[in-house]
Amino acid sequence: MKKIAIVLVVVALAGAGVVAYLQRERVEPIVVLLPAGPTQPRVSPQEAGIDPLAIDEAVQYAGPRNTRALVIGHGGHIVFEKYWDDTTLETAVDLPGFAPVLAAIVTGTMMNDRLIKSLDAPTSNYITEGAETPLGATTLRELMAQDNAALDVEASANRLALVLERISSQPYQALVVERLWKPLEAGDLRFEGAGGALRPKSAGAGCCIRARLGDWMRVAELRAQGFAAWLLHASGRPVRHPRRGAARSHRQAEAVDSAVTAADDPARRQRAAGGSRLGRGDHSQQHHSRHRGLAAAFGG
Repeated sequence: MKKIAIVLVVVALAGAGVVAYLQRERVEPIVVLLPAGPTQPRVSPQEAGIDPLAIDEAVQYAGPRNTRALVIGHGGHIVFEKYWDDTTLETAVDLPGFAPVLAAIVTGTMMNDRLIKSLDAPTSNYITEGAETPLGATTLRELMAQDNAALDVEASANRLALVLERISSQPYQALVVERLWKPLEAGDLRFEGAGGALRPKSAGAGCCIRARLGDWMRVAELRAQGFAAWLLHASGRPVRHPRRGAARSHRQAEAVDSAVTAADDPARRQRAAGGSRLGRGDHSQQHHSRHRGLAAAFGG
C-alpha cells in the first residue's frame, strides 16, 4: 500500500495493518458532503524559514519508499508539495491512526461548552450498560489516551464517541462536523468504520475516516497551535470558566491539549493498528517540547 507524508510526517500502513483493515466488520459508509473552504495559502520555504536542503533530504527519503505525497506546512501555510502518481491535496485518504484524535478534539470542545466537567469522570456516569464492571470505571482521560489494557484504540475511541453521543443526544458524525469540520472549513467526510457493539449503526470513531489530504493538514495545524488558540479562532471567544476565571481556563485547555496529544501518540497507534507506523522529520525544539505526532512537524 502507498504511503502518505503530511507536514513532514510520514504515515505508512504496513502489511499487518492491511490485514487488520480487511478483517474489520464491513458497514455501510456514512458520507457527509460539505462545501470546502479555500485551500491553505502557499508560502516559499524561504518565507517560512525552512532550509531547502532539509526539504530535498525529505524528498530523497520519501521517493524510494513508495510514497504518494509529501506536504510540508508551517503556520497555517503550505510550504512545499511533492506528489507521486495521481495524488493531490484534494485526494481523499484514510490516514491510519488519525481518527481517534477527532474524538479527543470534540471532547475538548464539549468541555469548553461545560457539557463535560472533568476528563477524570468515569464513563459509567454516561453509559449505564456495564456500569459496575471495570470498564465502567474507565475515565474519559484514559479513553483519550488509550490507557485501558482491555480496550484497543478503536474500542477506546468508540466508547468515547458513545459518551459524547449520550451527553449531546447527537450522532457522532454530526458532532465531528459541527464542532470540528465546519470550523476548520474542511470538505467531505466519509466514515467507513464500525461503531462498536453498543452503537452498531453509528459512525466508527476509531478508524477508517476518509477525507481530503488538505483537510488532514488542517487537523495537524489545529494540533500545532494548541487547543485554546484554535477555540478562540473557531468560536471567537477564549476558553473561560464563568466562576473560576482565566487561570482555571488555562489549566483546562492544557488538560485537553495533554489528552489530545496522548490520543495523537504514534507509539500507541502503532500498537493498536497492527502494523501502522508513523515517522517524523526534523522539527523545531519549540514544538518538540509541547506536541508529538502530527503537531511536532509544524512550525510556530
